[in-house]
Amino acid sequence: MDAIVGPAFGPFIWIFSINSLVGGPYFGFLTIFSGAVFLAIFISLPETRRKIIGNGSVPPHSWNMSLLSYLQLRRQRKAGIEAQQTSKIGFKARPNPLKSIYLVLQKECSFVIFYAGTLFGGSYVVLSSMPSEFGHEYSFNALPIGLCNILTGLASMLSSLINGKFLNRNFRRHEELRGMEIVDKRQ
Repeated sequence: MDAIVGPAFGPFIWIFSINSLVGGPYFGFLTIFSGAVFLAIFISLPETRRKIIGNGSVPPHSWNMSLLSYLQLRRQRKAGIEAQQTSKIGFKARPNPLKSIYLVLQKECSFVIFYAGTLFGGSYVVLSSMPSEFGHEYSFNALPIGLCNILTGLASMLSSLINGKFLNRNFRRHEELRGMEIVDKRQ
């Protein structure tokens, strides 16, 4: 879902900024917008790396927590609820971006990556060619073209949410058929 939101909503936001900011302070708008996104990530995005938090039951160090996670942990400590010991991260747990090459070399992953790459490549071709084609063919200005991109983004987000609900329901059905216990927030 995240891969299509930027290209779908970006042109509309850009058009809005062009129409509202006279004189062209576009970099100021981009700075303010990227600062707001950074703050949202800093406040709410939790740590997910398994070597740091295990299965989610081990809180990371305070320097590696989101602000909301830190405040929740502090509130638990004040209430007398003792959290598990924080994780011990060493130099061996540093990220290695070259390990992703091994995923491409696996047969199952390479099929999924090829399929997703083809799908997103096609959608980016359509989104990037739409402004010039609609402007030339229908004499549209920037606003209707930006609205067309929004419909693509909304459809992508809606299909992602519906597909997630469908996959969850299908997973629960298979768990029940095998007699497995259904426990939320656990792999």
